[in-house]
Amino acid sequence: MDVLLNHGADVNASLRGDSPLHLAAARGDSATVERLIMAKPKILTNLKGQTPVEVAEANGFVSLALRIQKYATAVEKEQAQEWKQVVEDIQGLEAPFHRVLHLMILLSQRRRNNKAVQTNTGLTLT
Repeated sequence: MDVLLNHGADVNASLRGDSPLHLAAARGDSATVERLIMAKPKILTNLKGQTPVEVAEANGFVSLALRIQKYATAVEKEQAQEWKQVVEDIQGLEAPFHRVLHLMILLSQRRRNNKAVQTNTGLTLT
């Protein structure tokens, strides 16, 4: 797992609809789940509409499901804080709508690439 992640493997890749986190949760592989969590995967649903939490629960791995849920909750809080910051930044811009839209597009790019983005107003989205 470490070799793959260290060489740029996509932690959100899909194998017949299941992410690596889904697969580790299904097997009850807590070591792999922890390693994947360190790589900050998205909490995705599989083709059955299940999250990794639900997959772990369905396979009887309750403590693992709780660990993944704890991670998912932390991610949700982080994302909420990011959006709060974006709203505050937008409110402080007093800019025309097209500039606000541009800022939102940059934020979307940052989320996709997981990298900081520099705006043309000097604001850095991290």
